[in-house]
Amino acid sequence: MTQEASNPKESLSLKLPEPEVSSSEPWGDDVLGRAEIAGRLTNLIRDQSSPFTISIHGYWGTGKTFMLKRWQKDLENQGFQAIYFNAWEDDFCNDPLLAIIGQLSDHFNKEESTFKSLAASVGKKGVLLLKQNAMGLVEKHIGITLELKQGEIDQWDPLEDSLSQRATKDDLKKELTNLSNRVREETGHPLVFIIDELDRCRPTFAIELLERVKHIFDVRDLVFVFGLNRDELCKSLASVYGDIEVDVYLRRFFDMEFTLPEADGEKFGGYLMQRYGLSQFFTELSRAVESPVHENEFQTLADYFPSVWTRLGLSLREIDYCVRLIALVGKNVGTRHSFFPLVLGLLIPLKHCNPVLYRRFVEAEALASEVMNYVYETVSLRESEVELEEVLKGTERYLYFDDRQNQRGITQEQLQLLADGEPLTRPDLISKRTLESDNNRVFILQMKNFTRPVFGIPRDFVDHLVRLIDLHQGMVRR
Repeated sequence: MTQEASNPKESLSLKLPEPEVSSSEPWGDDVLGRAEIAGRLTNLIRDQSSPFTISIHGYWGTGKTFMLKRWQKDLENQGFQAIYFNAWEDDFCNDPLLAIIGQLSDHFNKEESTFKSLAASVGKKGVLLLKQNAMGLVEKHIGITLELKQGEIDQWDPLEDSLSQRATKDDLKKELTNLSNRVREETGHPLVFIIDELDRCRPTFAIELLERVKHIFDVRDLVFVFGLNRDELCKSLASVYGDIEVDVYLRRFFDMEFTLPEADGEKFGGYLMQRYGLSQFFTELSRAVESPVHENEFQTLADYFPSVWTRLGLSLREIDYCVRLIALVGKNVGTRHSFFPLVLGLLIPLKHCNPVLYRRFVEAEALASEVMNYVYETVSLRESEVELEEVLKGTERYLYFDDRQNQRGITQEQLQLLADGEPLTRPDLISKRTLESDNNRVFILQMKNFTRPVFGIPRDFVDHLVRLIDLHQGMVRR
């Protein structure tokens, strides 16, 4: 047995590192179809000459940052000069102008061309304007914002300084125009500046950054693209300005606004299981115990449960958390212990979408039939979804083996009565869907027809899973 196979937990991750963007194939890992959207944006800005500002709105998990980083590389491959800037990483700056100028200078310092000298001129004017802005604060913050000698403060003229700032701002815009024009001449395209994570910044920083772009960087052949969560940005605006019409306010800054579509929850969940190393983990775990059960059940989990999670109402962020929690369970499970992927794949999302039912079930106060009734009613299976029906049926079968309330034997008796067409003494132990089904379903749910050895399913296996999920033993009442 190889060392890799003997330690399957090494493949698991609890937090994903930011993947490197391939310069040659930036869209090589695009599973959400964002390359197509980026291509349309490229066509939109390719020949843009007037000052132009775009916002790309996307909720968490829609692939906004993923797309913008790869789009920047894609634009470079097509001959554009494109800059990617994570605003959140620089929101410690007092003035966002410093962050923007710094990012622009860093980008063109790598260029051995006339761009480098033009960018340096922009930087010099930007620094001068920053100094003048700081002087303008002395009246309110003497000795705090700048440490000035008394004579320098006495000589400072606010009106003269204001005129000087305006002149410097005009000079800065001229230098920016020279740079963007040169970029256009050499590349045939506008200079593209992508600013991401604006909504995560301090409210005042985010607002000031928008203001700087609006009043200083509105020059020809320069396109700004903002990646943001519009809802969160609106909250930031409201926290500063109070009760204002945020939609009207934001339209001042953006010439066009787009919204990324929600990612497909099923594809997203399957993708995450690969990224967090769960596929490799289950494969190696199956080899370690010399049984294909773990691997087969994981494949079922990966293929079908993301659909169940989505229909249970889980957001993309919650789906991500579910997958990470499965990885956490994998980190803690013993190599020779049963994992019960199908039950795990149901209990973890239940904890999010119906925490009351989850807690009642793990405390042995709610029956397996109550859990399955909730799932069937919420998921709303269509008649054509035969395979998904079989998966949930398999999960229901497992839950009927839970014996913490000493009900496993009675549940099997009820299933036999149902198969024989006899009246049930405890119909509450059986799900409504099974009560209304044919004998084939009942046959599958019965313990005696279970293909996996029943002795491998302990009476308290749910407690075992809960210890792995919650990291402690629940207070089970028996």
